[in-house]
Amino acid sequence: MQALKTLPLHYRLHGTLDLSKSKLVATGINIAAAGFFFLFGWMALLFLAVVREDTGPIILQAGGRLEAIGTLPAIVVLVALQFVMVVLHEFAHGLFFWYFTRERPVFGLKLPYAAYAAAPDWYLPRHQHLMVGLAPFVLITLAGLTLLPIVPAPAVPVILFVVVSNAAGAVGDFLMVAWLLR
Repeated sequence: MQALKTLPLHYRLHGTLDLSKSKLVATGINIAAAGFFFLFGWMALLFLAVVREDTGPIILQAGGRLEAIGTLPAIVVLVALQFVMVVLHEFAHGLFFWYFTRERPVFGLKLPYAAYAAAPDWYLPRHQHLMVGLAPFVLITLAGLTLLPIVPAPAVPVILFVVVSNAAGAVGDFLMVAWLLR
């Protein structure tokens, strides 16, 4: 089955999932994302210990290495990296929407919840929607983990932050995928 602009006559609605309609759901997703940040961060550090010997032990503490560049510049860097990660994440969704529909996707920002990519007026079969949903997590994670062993040591924290933030930010995508698989 392919993406369609009109539903077949025999189509039957099984349910809908709109994560943006409930503040309780949005709050739960953000809390889950924080937990996923620590889980994926721990897993990324374990992977880093296997693929790089030059990084030494990584100690997580308040301040730490960021004190060398100052608190305000460090915050600006982290916000900029978060912005880059969100753009890459939504671009990956959009790339797969385009691949399946051959139409330019719509990108937007719905404050305070999230950025999004969409293919309005298109109906995607489940397997295509699963690929759209998982694309950012898979592509950004694979790219980041592939780069970790070969980039210069100063770039390692940047890549780790982008990969871990993306994985944590994909919690809404994971929820949608789990819903589609049931």
